[in-house]
Amino acid sequence: MKPARLTAVLAASALFGIGAATTTNHAQASTLSKWGATKLYTTPKAVRGTWYTKSAFDNKVEKIKITAHKYNNVTLYKTPKNFSTLLGKFEKQSQSKQVKLRKTFSKIAEASTSSKFHGVQEMYMNNWLPEMGFGSYFVPVTRTRKGVRTRALRLEGGASHQVAGYAYPSKKLAK
Repeated sequence: MKPARLTAVLAASALFGIGAATTTNHAQASTLSKWGATKLYTTPKAVRGTWYTKSAFDNKVEKIKITAHKYNNVTLYKTPKNFSTLLGKFEKQSQSKQVKLRKTFSKIAEASTSSKFHGVQEMYMNNWLPEMGFGSYFVPVTRTRKGVRTRALRLEGGASHQVAGYAYPSKKLAK
């Protein structure tokens, strides 16, 4: 193949690839907004950062990264006002459609800042259009760990705020 023709084919392939990616992202964004994911959630500054926690299951240290709008690369959106309506609409979908939608929702989550707990704002996070009672809470606290007074995140789960553990700003403190 001549160099000029090869360049044209590569350019066309690149443009098609970009166009296909743009269409896919636009279609996904359209689907997400249709299901209420329209306003990004901004996390409280006290919970942002890289945290480490020791897994209760296998004793391995796990990393948690919270930025202004993401939790471990999952984009956080504000809970929509019509949440109950959307949940009802979702539950009326066929099982196969629900599975397909859940795959679309896999990189987003619902998040909100609940009322202050002892004067500190906690972050609440859940799957998009979840079943009730399965959310996670992240509460910034101060703890003494291995003789060091440090900031930490209390990790809670479920409707009853059961403490699941703590996350620390270093692997050494988490072990």
